[in-house]
Amino acid sequence: MTILLFLILFPLLPAVLLAVVGNDTLRGLIIRASALVIGAASIAAAVQFLGKPAQGFDLATVGISTHAVDLTLFGVEAVLALAMVAMCFVWKTRQWWIPALILGQLAIVAAVEFGGKAAPVMQQLRVDDLAIIMVLIIGIIGSAIAVFGVGYMRDWVHHHHHDPDRRREFFSVMFLFLSAMFAIVLVNNLAWMFLFWEITTLASFLLIGHSRSEEATGNAFKALGLNTLGGIGFAVALLWLTMLAPAGNRTLELTVLLAQGQAAMIPACLIAFAGLAKSAQLPFSRWLLGAMVAPTPVSALLHSSTMVKAGVFIILKFAVVFHHTLPGYILALLGGLTFLMTSLVAMTQSNAKRVLAYSTIANLGLIVMCAGVGSAEAVWAGIMLLIFHAVAKALLFLTVGSVEHRIGSRDIEDMSGLLGSRRGLALCLIIGICGMFLAPFGMLISKWSCLEALAVVGDFPPILAILLAFGSAPTLVFWTQWLGKVITVAPGKIGEGDVPRDEAFTLGLLAILTLAASLCFPIFATHGVETYLAGVYGTVRSMPGSILLIMFIMLGMMLALPLFYLLLPKKQTLVAPYLAGANLPGNLSFRGSLAEQPITNSNYYLHNLLPEQKTMDKSIIVGVALLVVLAGTTFAFTPSLSGAIAAVSAAVAPAGRLELWQVIAACAGFVIGAPILGGLLAGADRILTARMQGRVGPPLLQPFWDVSKLLQKRHVAVNLHQNFYVLGFLAFTVASGCIFFAGGDLLLTIFAFTVGGIFLVLGAYAPNSPYSHIGAQRELMQMLACEPMLILGALGLFYVTGSFNVYDLMLTGKQSVVWLPGVLIGILFILTIKLRKSPFDLSTSHHGHQELVKGLTTEFSGPSLALIELAHWYENVFMLGLIWVFFAWNPWIAGAAVVITYLAEVLVDNSSARLTVVTMIRSSWATTLVFGALNIVALPYIIRAIAR
Repeated sequence: MTILLFLILFPLLPAVLLAVVGNDTLRGLIIRASALVIGAASIAAAVQFLGKPAQGFDLATVGISTHAVDLTLFGVEAVLALAMVAMCFVWKTRQWWIPALILGQLAIVAAVEFGGKAAPVMQQLRVDDLAIIMVLIIGIIGSAIAVFGVGYMRDWVHHHHHDPDRRREFFSVMFLFLSAMFAIVLVNNLAWMFLFWEITTLASFLLIGHSRSEEATGNAFKALGLNTLGGIGFAVALLWLTMLAPAGNRTLELTVLLAQGQAAMIPACLIAFAGLAKSAQLPFSRWLLGAMVAPTPVSALLHSSTMVKAGVFIILKFAVVFHHTLPGYILALLGGLTFLMTSLVAMTQSNAKRVLAYSTIANLGLIVMCAGVGSAEAVWAGIMLLIFHAVAKALLFLTVGSVEHRIGSRDIEDMSGLLGSRRGLALCLIIGICGMFLAPFGMLISKWSCLEALAVVGDFPPILAILLAFGSAPTLVFWTQWLGKVITVAPGKIGEGDVPRDEAFTLGLLAILTLAASLCFPIFATHGVETYLAGVYGTVRSMPGSILLIMFIMLGMMLALPLFYLLLPKKQTLVAPYLAGANLPGNLSFRGSLAEQPITNSNYYLHNLLPEQKTMDKSIIVGVALLVVLAGTTFAFTPSLSGAIAAVSAAVAPAGRLELWQVIAACAGFVIGAPILGGLLAGADRILTARMQGRVGPPLLQPFWDVSKLLQKRHVAVNLHQNFYVLGFLAFTVASGCIFFAGGDLLLTIFAFTVGGIFLVLGAYAPNSPYSHIGAQRELMQMLACEPMLILGALGLFYVTGSFNVYDLMLTGKQSVVWLPGVLIGILFILTIKLRKSPFDLSTSHHGHQELVKGLTTEFSGPSLALIELAHWYENVFMLGLIWVFFAWNPWIAGAAVVITYLAEVLVDNSSARLTVVTMIRSSWATTLVFGALNIVALPYIIRAIAR
């Protein structure tokens, strides 16, 4: 218990010292020493408690009067409320509803303190594995952010020299913040937790308004108002628990309340309401976007290690109450809607901080969705999301702050060429971005487990998994766009000054933590997450060994690719990029037929397709409607109604596995046979196309000769990095096919397939070429169009067969095509895109009707282009393998279906005109929604009807 009290109380010491110390050197020493102590104490607490059963502590055993603490904390609460009201007058806000809410909140707390009748809290402190995970996040990442702030705020004062130096207040509030966060995750008395909850609200208000500018003050009050509104929900929960609940259920002890199960639904939903506001979920999202006006350490602190994590932490604690209930499902829908809509809006942003803000809200929505589902599998995924998001997002926010101070911009477009001009900062951005979305890094592990968990939610329609499928595609776009800009080999802004040592240390530490989290996730999953689930649910949710093996193989590939690339011969001829004219020195402009023309490469941000303001306004309206529904279902809910909607998921198929020799044979067969079959298909395509155009056409084996000739050509490239990305494209495309044909997990197959496509896009980003960049953007848009349908295809097959295992799908006796006609239509539609056929051959084409030179392969030639073509053959065979699965009960019918499908694609290719990117996205998502999603939503009910 001593270490827990130390974590809560010690940060108050530097908070007081920093409030009075004005000397910059001494302030830096206090911050660094305090951060070191807090980090060490957090690790010591983890060593003592992580992986062990939950423990509760009674302060009375060490002579502390809990009644005296109650009165003291209420006094602090009163002072806190009056101080916030006073600040509303001092800062002259016109939003009078904010002080009214604060005073109303204080009145409720006073009624609880002096009029409530609840059972005494026997354990005021309690520690479990979820609390310890949060302690590590707060203690290590939060403290590291404070250290980063030493150098950053020195630069901030330099850049804002007209404003008063408020660093004393800034760092004092940061450590007060850390103290409150430790208390939130460690106290077991909800009345005490509420005080610390409101301290974080006050601290965020002060930090967001740090500059005292009109914009900062306005956004600070927006955060204060929305979080106070959420705090009203928390206060009403306390009122319910002490005065309105049945006499036997009146308790402020969190563990006792959770033990009541679904009888605790009303306070659970009220506190979840507060958690939604704190974690900036719809309809409360705007406050977190406004927080971007604050200095970067504030953004990192609010988004990664504290504030918003408090919201999802408390919702995860109540997940066991929400399990198998309608209110829990509505809560999950709200999180899913937040994930989808904010991911879409993030895709339209070029401001790096706004991308990070929207993506933060989106990932928190995914955690809320897991908590609303409430199963052990979903909570496992939610906690893993929380961990990976904390480390990677802190790294990204802080790096963006350093980049902004160096180059004077936070715009993604201005980060082009950063890898050449600021290699250290670029590497930190690359690690952080990869950690957020790229398999096999952490967030993709979490999303895989989240999809697996949502697929088996049988009490309600499978809308949650559909929301996740649609929301995942935009994340792939905006992260790849940003990554592509960073790795572009082009003249970049050098900027001014070196990165201060405190900033460099923090960025290096967080980069190492991000990599370590991905490498070591099975360790803390086993010794932290699973032990927490065992204590709450009485069961342990662990990843299958085969999945872990595939994950580590993919991670090994990711680490081995650079080493393999270094061993390749470097006999390459470097040339200038193609600019449709005579290149001028620097290759940033060219002389055309009319005049000298500069080149500019910019990402597609789809502003017209998804206007930010309108999209968020509509999302907020839907969010408010869902909150109203949540309120109605909460107060109408009784435990006896749980499970009233019968489970309708398919019977789970036995998990089939091939023997090791069969796996090796299947992989070898794909590696050797797929390019042969792919080349023959390409040859047949050329012949059929020529005949349809009234020509004879080339020989069937012409594609093989073309590739062999390309392999014999010189290695010509614009820069040395291109071939690395080509190797990645080929390696992960082959890996996806091997996983598929060896009977592995279909979701992992799709993730590996997507990683291969991302490598190809990055290869097109690497040269500073306008045509190559346009091709990369169009390829990304094609991936955006296809990704939801691929995931929904896997989901539909699961509902029919009860398994994501490809071996089970191939051997099932069920006629999947009969159950999934809409899903098959959707797959066939996107197959046109994946095979790069008209009307959607937008990024590149295998025929002579590509209007933009050669799209994303413009700057590839010789052996590199041969490898790309070879990877396309692997890709085509894999995609046709997906068609086979729908007819797998009969190999002859399946083979005929594949042949007919390919012939139909050739026919479509030669009888349709090219359409625009926006038309492709709209038509693909409409087809996915109308045919794929509706088919999946209806499927469980069809299965149930036939079963009767």
